[in-house]
This record gives sequence, structure tokens and C-alpha cells, in this order.
Amino acid sequence: MSISPYKIILTIFLFTGIFLFFLLADFSGFSLTLLTMSAFVLFFYVDIYVHEIGHALMGWLMGFQIKRMMIGSGRELFRFKLAGFVLIITNSLSGGVTHWGKVPGGSLKPRFALLIMGGIFAQIAAILLCMAILDISFRDVFVVRSISYPKLFIYSNLLLITVNLIPLKFNYMGIKLPTDGMQLLKLPLWKDRDIQNILSAGKIMDAYEQYELKNYDTAEELFRECVKAYPDVILPRINLAAALIKQGKVRDCIEVLEADIISYQKDPLLFFLYNNLAWAYLILYKTDTLQKADEYSGKAYLLNARHRNVLGTRGCVLIEKGAVEDGLVLLKKVVNFYAPVDDRLNDPVGFMYLAYAYYLQGKYGEVLRCLKKLENFSLAFDQDFIIVNKHVLKKTNQFSLVYVPEKTKILTSLQGNLD
Repeated sequence: MSISPYKIILTIFLFTGIFLFFLLADFSGFSLTLLTMSAFVLFFYVDIYVHEIGHALMGWLMGFQIKRMMIGSGRELFRFKLAGFVLIITNSLSGGVTHWGKVPGGSLKPRFALLIMGGIFAQIAAILLCMAILDISFRDVFVVRSISYPKLFIYSNLLLITVNLIPLKFNYMGIKLPTDGMQLLKLPLWKDRDIQNILSAGKIMDAYEQYELKNYDTAEELFRECVKAYPDVILPRINLAAALIKQGKVRDCIEVLEADIISYQKDPLLFFLYNNLAWAYLILYKTDTLQKADEYSGKAYLLNARHRNVLGTRGCVLIEKGAVEDGLVLLKKVVNFYAPVDDRLNDPVGFMYLAYAYYLQGKYGEVLRCLKKLENFSLAFDQDFIIVNKHVLKKTNQFSLVYVPEKTKILTSLQGNLD
């Protein structure tokens, strides 16, 4: 796993600054300041919920339909269905995103502005409620010589409000998303169609729910409806292609993505389209299609060299081309041996291609380590993995040079999962 050094440095700088502020402001000593800092981080996490609930409530008041609320961008921990929408909690503190469904007409721009501000309104309301209940004056808030837990709650909310109002884009799961401040700044320049495109994500989420449940045929049907409903939006086309790949309909995937590729050259999600094309061409496993896979994965990598899907696909393509060491460098950034294998954050395909690369390097102990991870995968493998598995086993002659008793057992178990 690889984390951006810039993100690490920025996070350390921010929280070191906050820690020193508390230490100097309250003169509580190092250990008590650590406790204060821990409480501040906890409140900051709670504030994310307050903010997203604010968006949801304001959206509901404005007539929008909420489809999904996701807290963080890491591995899914809990999933709840509440009042017709899905709440997903992950193991990450990196913000949250709310997706919308039904898009009502009429006065769209002012209502969308209120929807954007809903999160900040909720946090301001939480601050005022805290001050009213605990009898904290505005003067008390700005007297930092005495730090209390209510004031920590207020400060954490003020920090999150400030961050959300800064007009910039932040990285969420490898995608650049605008802050509330950026959306408000751009809103006067947007047309109703631009807003409709943003809100179309909710309808797409209905299909994505089926995709996550591995009901790929149903997801394909719903994504096709989304493509017809939003012909100018790239996301339904990308997701339709993914559903096709998961069913092994590789040629259909290529046809869908290459149909109007020229129309999306300025779309920020173009890298996804290139990446899906690269993967589809790769798993056809022909000489000419490998060249296409190399071309498209290279384009995706140039547009977004941080997204895990792009890194994974590019790594597999490089290994297939014979640039094994370069491919390993990229794959190691997205494959985590210390986390469970899953289709979203720790794809089994990555472990199979790692095993292939290590086999080509003669590192048979590492090959076995990769195969053991796949043996423990509890879900059914998707069709694209089955294609990759057959290809790798054929190229390595069932990893014939790995002379260990466990190999036969692991491959047998793996074949059982595939069947």
C-alpha cells in the first residue's frame, strides 16, 4: 500500500499545529494535551456526520431524494438502510459524500445552493445549540486560555466549516471532487443541465447497489437505462462497462466505451473510461489487444497516477508486456497483504498478477504467499478474474516450478472457489 507523501506531510503539519495550539493555550502538560487532541479528533469525526446529515435534511426540504451517504473512503465497516437510503461507514476519516436520486424541476439553482449549504448550516446550528445548552458566550469561545470539551466541539466544527468553504478540489477515492465552497463559487456559471448531471449520481447508485451485490445482469440493465437517461454523462457509461467486464462480456464493454469516446475528452472522469478500456483489451490476451491495453492504460495513468484502479491496471499491463519490475512497483501500491482480499479495495486480480510477476522473477516463496491470500477469499470470483486465472495458470504451467506441498492444495481450493 502506498500513501501520498504530500498527504502525510500535510496531515502531520495540521495536527502538530493544532496540538501545539492546545499545549500553549491551556498549559495542561503533554499528557493532558494528548487527551485533548484525541477528543478534538473524535469531535471532528462526529462533525462529518453532522455535516452530511445537514446536506441530507436540506436536500429533503428542497425536494431532492437522497440515495446514499458514505462516511470516509476506506474499507466498508457497516452498511445500514435508513428511510430509503443507504448509509455506509468505512474505516477512514477522509470526509463524506452524499448522492442524490430524484431530480425535481423548477428553481433548481437556488435550491441546489441551499442543498450545498445544508452541511454548513447544520454545523452552525450544532455550535449554537451547544452554546445555548451549556451557556457559552461568544466571548468564551474566543478565550483560548481555558480549553473544555464543549469548546473543542465548537472548534472542530469551525475547522470543518472553514475547510469546506475553501474553494478547491479534494481527492476522494482517487477522484477530484469540489468542496462546498468551490461549488458555490461555480454555481452562478452553471446551467440547469450541469446541476442535473451532478445529481444524476443518485439514479446511478440504484444500479451500483446491484453491482455491489454482484447482480451484474441487473446492474447492466439499470446502467443502460442511465446511459439513455443521461447521454452526456460519462459515469453511467463507465459503470455499464464495468458490469459488462464482470460478466465476461469484454467485446461489448469495448463497444460501449469506444462509441463516443471523443465526446468526453474534457471530462474529469475520462481516466476511468481509458482504464476500463485498457482492462478489457488486456484480458482479451491477443498481441494486438495488448498494444491497445498499453495505449489506454498509459493514457489513464497520465490523467490520474494515484487512483488504485489505474495503478492496478497499468501494473498488470506492464507485467504482461514483460516490464515485470515496473509492473510490480505499481501493483505493490494497491495490493495489501495485511488486509482481507475484496473486489473493491484489495482486488484478487492484483494478487494473481503479483504471483505471475514473482514467478517470472523466480521468487517462488512470494508466489505461494500471493496464492495463499487468494485461497482465503470467501466470495465468488468474477468472470474477469476467471479469465486472468486461466491465462496465468497456462503461462506458468500451473506454477510448475513452485515445488512445495501446499501448492496443489491451494490451487485445488482456488479452483473450487472458481467453480
